[in-house]
Amino acid sequence: MAYNNYINDLNYYLLLLTPKFNYLNIKFYFDQNLYYVYSSSIVKFLTILKSHLNIRLDYLLDITAMDLPQRSKRFQIVYNFTSTVLNTRLRIKLWIKETESIYSIANLYNGSMWYEREIFDLFGVSFFNHPDLRRILTDYAFEGHPLRKDFPLSGYYELRYYDVNKKIVYQNIKLIQEFRNFNILSPWDHILEFKAFDLYKSYSNKHKPLHIDTLLPKRYSL
Repeated sequence: MAYNNYINDLNYYLLLLTPKFNYLNIKFYFDQNLYYVYSSSIVKFLTILKSHLNIRLDYLLDITAMDLPQRSKRFQIVYNFTSTVLNTRLRIKLWIKETESIYSIANLYNGSMWYEREIFDLFGVSFFNHPDLRRILTDYAFEGHPLRKDFPLSGYYELRYYDVNKKIVYQNIKLIQEFRNFNILSPWDHILEFKAFDLYKSYSNKHKPLHIDTLLPKRYSL
């Protein structure tokens, strides 16, 4: 009850402190406040959240992203914060287009620098005013952004150590085997299925027709 009262007070403070143009919507999700914010207002909004005495979101937990190509604003950026003083959490989400950039919050939270570099590396989202925006997980000569939905599963090039020249080289990809479909629960399921059909065939030859559902496991019911 006390926690719910605190959440209500927090929402009330934010409604008073932040003008309407700073955010789109507020939701209460899994005992946690979720704010949808305009991308252009993220720095101003977080400045208030960090500095206000009754909010004090002083610790950035992480920043992550989602790629939804079917949307006009393709990328969703998700910020997770906590207050080490007031023991509360808050999540902030915003949407940006593929051609847009977002302001870096590195001046407010030093821990955001590597998270923003990771998002830039894996999704291709650019951050304004970032002090060192470069790749962090992939190689410097890497092409593309691996966590985008349009990035091929095999990648574009193969990176390996070439023993003759004693160095790492890029080569065109050579697939050892074709892509396979793994949409099966277990290889034994197919054996059960074939045995059931054999049982059905031998039984129907001797007796009246029997519905195959009585022989198949439930997930194979026709």
